[in-house]
Amino acid sequence: MAIFWLFVATTNAAVGDIVCRYTAPTPSVVNYYICQDFADYYGISLERFFGLNPSLSIACDNVEPETEYCVAGCMLSPYFST
Repeated sequence: MAIFWLFVATTNAAVGDIVCRYTAPTPSVVNYYICQDFADYYGISLERFFGLNPSLSIACDNVEPETEYCVAGCMLSPYFST
């Protein structure tokens, strides 16, 4: 917990902000399957993938090619806010 606390304390993150720990780029050609592909490849649920990338629609029809999307991270809870 101390390492996480130090990370949060040095950022301007607020409760409810997504703290992304790792991003991955989409390929140059994408389709609506890419969201499920990313979730499967990085071992997260599709729901979690959308939670980490709230700008994406559930239909995954607004995903952009060669763009970084969050695949590992968390939402800052009130217990870890500064």
